[in-house]
Amino acid sequence: MHPDLLALLDAHLAELTALRHVLAAPRPVHPGARWAAARETTRSAGRYVQAVTELMDPAPVQKPVILAPWGSSLSVFASHCGCCATGA
Repeated sequence: MHPDLLALLDAHLAELTALRHVLAAPRPVHPGARWAAARETTRSAGRYVQAVTELMDPAPVQKPVILAPWGSSLSVFASHCGCCATGA
């Protein structure tokens, strides 16, 4: 796993370095190019986080359960086991 993690880091750093060159370009660039490069750095970071997470914990990531606020319908909860629908 260690070599894989280093390879991911190297690829991520190379991508960020390339994006840095776009951001630091002293020459004129087309309108929005620097903004697009800055936005791409955040996307790159997200891809890196996802890749490292999958490498470190290959189990599928479960989405968090969003609970309904108090006073809302309990029908959403009734399907999981039926206890809420019966008041048990």
